[in-house]
Amino acid sequence: WWLKPRLRRAHLDAQVLGLDSWRIENWYAHRGYFDARVTGWDVQSAGSARRFLFWHTPAAVQLVATIDEGQQSTVRSMTWMDMGRMGRPIQAHLRRKAPLKSGAAFDLEDLLETEAISLEIVHERSFARAELTAGVEAHPEAHAVDVEFTGSLGPPCTFGPVRLPDGLSLPAALVEAHIEVVPGQPYRASKLSQTQQQLFGLGVFSMVNLVPDLSASEGESIIPITVELTEGKARQLKAGAGFSLESGRSDVHMGAEFGHTNVANRLIRSTLRGQAGYVSNLTGSAQGPTALAAFDVLIPRFAPPRLGISLNAQFEMGVEEGFRYASPTVAPGVRWSPTDDLTLALSWRLKHFRYLELTLDQRDLVDTPLGLDATGEDYLLSSVSHQLVFDARDDVLFTRRGLYTRVDLTGAGGLLGGQYNFLRAQVDQRGYVPVISILGTPVRGTVAGRIGGGIIGLYGAPERAKVPYAERLYLGGSDVRGWVHNHLGPQLHENDDGDLALGQPGEPQASADGTPIGGMVSASGGLEYRHYADSGIGFALFTDLGMVWESLEHVNPRSLQPSVGAGTRYESDIGPIRLDVAIRLGAAPQFSLAPRVWVHLGLAEAY
Repeated sequence: WWLKPRLRRAHLDAQVLGLDSWRIENWYAHRGYFDARVTGWDVQSAGSARRFLFWHTPAAVQLVATIDEGQQSTVRSMTWMDMGRMGRPIQAHLRRKAPLKSGAAFDLEDLLETEAISLEIVHERSFARAELTAGVEAHPEAHAVDVEFTGSLGPPCTFGPVRLPDGLSLPAALVEAHIEVVPGQPYRASKLSQTQQQLFGLGVFSMVNLVPDLSASEGESIIPITVELTEGKARQLKAGAGFSLESGRSDVHMGAEFGHTNVANRLIRSTLRGQAGYVSNLTGSAQGPTALAAFDVLIPRFAPPRLGISLNAQFEMGVEEGFRYASPTVAPGVRWSPTDDLTLALSWRLKHFRYLELTLDQRDLVDTPLGLDATGEDYLLSSVSHQLVFDARDDVLFTRRGLYTRVDLTGAGGLLGGQYNFLRAQVDQRGYVPVISILGTPVRGTVAGRIGGGIIGLYGAPERAKVPYAERLYLGGSDVRGWVHNHLGPQLHENDDGDLALGQPGEPQASADGTPIGGMVSASGGLEYRHYADSGIGFALFTDLGMVWESLEHVNPRSLQPSVGAGTRYESDIGPIRLDVAIRLGAAPQFSLAPRVWVHLGLAEAY
């Protein structure tokens, strides 16, 4: 109960046990066990009474019910009646889609879901006036159930006029532009759902409901639609604090955000964010205060539907291993969402980067064969980024099924100006599959998988064909657990002469406190099984794999570094709290002094 404060111990009332017996038997009956009976209760001691000063803890007991389940009934027959001339094709489609199957175990939840899916299918085929009722005839002596769906399709229907509520602060044209319902077109239930999602996604309305008007006579085939909207508060202030402990890097911060979702009643969104904190690298390198001040503006409708213009301006002061930095950035862009799952974005970023502190010897960095730019001088980076995001996950925080794809393409320099010329491509692909049962036992498990990688190419004059230190590719931490943050890849180590030298594959690691410098090619992957109990407590088993290479010539799939681990989960109201312990399995000499075990603590899953 101390992990779930809302779940308190209840007082024992013996008179309630009879009602609980009926509830349990009713629960079994809903799953086809019509003969199930509670044959008795066993009251077991779970803690004696205690008294300390003014604190009194009563005695606690644990109740164990003994249940005779009997035999589960199966669905003997399942029919749809009175479906009219369209009945047979629709029935064949319903039988394929229905969760309840002939010959399978009877379950009331499957029955209700089949009824809902059946109505959804006929409504999607323009039969807006279709009616359907499920009837169940149980035969406990034969352990069989006959299911009959009775209903009528009615006439094929079309959308009628769409009515908006009066008194909206938004211009009607802006609301109508997000309505998928077109008068005169065939009635589709999915059009109502899509419109509801689009209007709610504007962030202006606290309630959105589309109601088909079925009050006309039964033979009427034109269905008017009434849009019910309740405007929410446009201004919102958020404040909070947080911390993370991730593979050799700790971070504490606090911040605030003020947002306006409807500037000038034109659906323009603006956000002002501020954050301050402190970062400490446990490996002993750069540490210090961090800060972020950002202003974002999004105009969601600029020209075609689903096309928006954005502007981001921010100042960031941060800490990475080997350096501290300050960086003002401005990034205007456009974003297009042709579907609810797909987003395409194009942005130009102008970034001024300044090293506040550099713990590495600048001469060593310049002399390395990687051609690193860490001269300690300010530089200007001008780049264009293309982004594709396909997000078909069922839930962002507690994902059980779906796909997530992200592709980022960045081009810097050339005609864009700035001091560096490079091209960078990065891909992140994730998939989630729910595990419903294991050996016949219902579970709340999920198998999650992830693969990703990146590559950087140089072009142009030699003095400009470089990648800034902060723009290179890094791995280690949440992406590949078992490794210190950003340490999975090329590192600089101090040799016997006091100079920094680049660690080479196949050679023993010179020191345990190497400084990561990233690389030009990266690849990573992972597979994880997550399981949550009804109490919200869960566990995970995972394996991760990855590597960062100096260049394309150094890529060797056999040098990928694996790790395995396990962790605990807590399903809090604000997201999963994750504690993972990972063990590094690789035996590469260049990482011979790296820690074998790392602990990762975070709010949200690793992916």
